[in-house]
Amino acid sequence: MDIIGTLKKIVEEYQKEDPMNEPLLKALTAGFGNDYALAIKYLDEAIDVQGTLDEEKSFILFLKSISLSNLDRYEEALSVINLAIQFDSTNELNWAEKGDILHDLDRQEEALQAYEKSLELSRIEDQFEGDIDTILNRADVLNHLERHEEALQEYEKAEKLEPYSTEVLFGKAYELFELKKYQESLDVCEKGLSVDRDDIDLVIHKGIVKLELGYEQEALKYFEKATVIDSADELAWYNKACALARLNKKEEALDALTIATGINPDNKESIEDEKDLENIKNEERFTRLLKQSL
Repeated sequence: MDIIGTLKKIVEEYQKEDPMNEPLLKALTAGFGNDYALAIKYLDEAIDVQGTLDEEKSFILFLKSISLSNLDRYEEALSVINLAIQFDSTNELNWAEKGDILHDLDRQEEALQAYEKSLELSRIEDQFEGDIDTILNRADVLNHLERHEEALQEYEKAEKLEPYSTEVLFGKAYELFELKKYQESLDVCEKGLSVDRDDIDLVIHKGIVKLELGYEQEALKYFEKATVIDSADELAWYNKACALARLNKKEEALDALTIATGINPDNKESIEDEKDLENIKNEERFTRLLKQSL
């Protein structure tokens, strides 16, 4: 969700209608400054202001839920957003926030239901497909559930709303890849790269598709470009190592893999089982790197 943009608009309207709720304004100021603990303190004061209407209480609780989520207090955030929905069950933002929390809690099926409710309310209000951020979040949940055909359908909905969004096109290309529709995935990548030639997600993904199709040398060019775009991108270095290993460039592959694991030690969880690294798994450097990572 584009929380900041949405909230700024809401705040502008709220100040016109009810400039007297001073704790709420203080909470919003604290929230925009990323001081979420202070924001929660003021929000608790704001909800107790005499004469606060149910819709206003719902909005305050919505903000409190976001603040709790930003502090990784997801179970508390879920309780608060459920209370916000009790006060106003017709606000699509409440349901979208609930979906976000459930997604973070890895309760994906429930997250889907919350997002669908948000989209349903959004369609009623705006008479169109729905909020694009919620559509993308729903697609991400479906991806986590490995329901790639359905996730692809969500990205196609999003593409109708924003046909040249590189985020949308990357998501679509990824789902096509998971469905083994490699040429279509490449075509979507190319469309996205025509918008932004340096979009690192699309550059890496195009390399991954090329690697899957056996075009190691072409794939390597995309991974090398990605490391130039962002020298701290772990996936760029990791996939570069895979391409180099498949090209039997063992020392270069080990150099790239060392950088990848240095950026993100979590790579250790995948390198041992990575089939693309078979050519270097008997190398002493690989064994040392794996032991250091473990």
